Amino acid sequence: MNETGKLITKIVGSILLVVIVYLLFSYLAAAIISHTVYAFELKDLAVPLVLGLVVEYMDIVKLVKLLRGKDDK
Repeated sequence: MNETGKLITKIVGSILLVVIVYLLFSYLAAAIISHTVYAFELKDLAVPLVLGLVVEYMDIVKLVKLLRGKDDK
């Protein structure tokens, strides 16, 4: 792949990373807002929220590894 292709790949990857982080925070905000409408107990929200954050973190780590060219094992 030539230099232009690498640059385009990095730009697209950076944009995707920003979109993923934006979706993560919007998901978090929506989960908190929708939960507080119906109930005020944070413990009911904790498990799905933590699982969602772990999955999003794993996706971001995979994307960063892909952009850096490291093997994903």
